[in-house]
Amino acid sequence: MPGMSDAVELKFLELLTAKTAYTVTSPLFLALTTVAVTESMTGLTITEAGYTGYARLSTPGTSWGAAAAGQIANSSALTFAACTAGTSTLLGFALVTTASGAGDIQAFGTLASLVVSTTQTPVTFAIGALVITAD
Repeated sequence: MPGMSDAVELKFLELLTAKTAYTVTSPLFLALTTVAVTESMTGLTITEAGYTGYARLSTPGTSWGAAAAGQIANSSALTFAACTAGTSTLLGFALVTTASGAGDIQAFGTLASLVVSTTQTPVTFAIGALVITAD
């Protein structure tokens, strides 16, 4: 189920109980995954797209609209670099605190299966296409 990761849920609970402050990471980086993301995964344990040209996409706060009804969605189109070689079948996404490798996943979701290759246009998510829900 899409939503927030275990790491961010625990930080949020500590914030609510005034145990610790929560520092928001900005920008967050959008990762495309070839395996569905789960709450317990991290930036190191997700299985990311492997096509040539792929890199996590920087998404500053201005990339996201206002939260409403327990969810938030992208407020601008999000476009990845074009695939120049290889292929990947995308099944999910994750918002990660780092541009590559390690880092906490802040939120994640699923995608309809999407094959990326050199014959497609770059992966682009239209406004409102990526939705993160509070669970």
